[in-house]
Amino acid sequence: MGEPFRSNEAHPLRVWWKAMRSQAEAGSNASAGGKIMSTVAVLNFFTVAHDLFIIADNAQPRERLLKSLRVAEQFHGARYELMIASCLVRAGFTIEFSDEADSTRRHGDATALHRRTGRSYSVEMKAKGRPGVLGKPGPLPSPNEMKRDVSRLLRDALEKPAHGERLIFLDMNLPPPPHSWSGEGVWWQNDAIASISAVEGQPGKVVADTSAFIVFTNLPSYQMPMDDYYVGLESAFTGFRKPDFASETTLLRDRYPEIAGLFDAFNAHDIVPDSF
Repeated sequence: MGEPFRSNEAHPLRVWWKAMRSQAEAGSNASAGGKIMSTVAVLNFFTVAHDLFIIADNAQPRERLLKSLRVAEQFHGARYELMIASCLVRAGFTIEFSDEADSTRRHGDATALHRRTGRSYSVEMKAKGRPGVLGKPGPLPSPNEMKRDVSRLLRDALEKPAHGERLIFLDMNLPPPPHSWSGEGVWWQNDAIASISAVEGQPGKVVADTSAFIVFTNLPSYQMPMDDYYVGLESAFTGFRKPDFASETTLLRDRYPEIAGLFDAFNAHDIVPDSF
């Protein structure tokens, strides 16, 4: 990384690092032995470090990815790509990033091959950018002002050429649920469904027989105070033009065990080991 974030007050790693140091010092002063808790600052920082370790140990990271992680305004998209690639590795995939120097044709972000089942997927990873979140300039809009439609990102991912099955990851980039929400599942699931419906209604350049597995994700901790307790990765798995796809865990493990393994990897994303 080269640690350029140390001199950039706007870089998310700098923000998390400073908050983490302050929390550690406060804990030491309170006779807590200098231990740090599972706060937003701590786990946001250490999950980035752990994901970097996973990719460095199991894949050839793209230089563009590392460069983007060093730049505050590009951090969000690069961090999302890093997180997804790390979860794919932990779910039993080998991942090969596309040749970013090849400008002669459109291509996906990566190819993921499951080591046990032998199934291969063309991978697309797209994140919804918002002002004031993860180094993006501008004031953070209120939750009511945030547009939750990601149909444009989904349509763009579906338009990319693919070899075999498509596996699309879309980051909603939303805060925790409003206090008025008391439903089941994730509070933004209707927005995810509406985004799919919008693409089905106006497919644009999406080829008629295009289908895909879609994983919607959200990390509320990106929009929470630094000393709040960390809220883990939220996810919703579904399909685009896949009538036989079942999201129930039991059926999912029988029909698509590699997707079920990915679900498990997402649930364990914030579990950082004490030793390696």
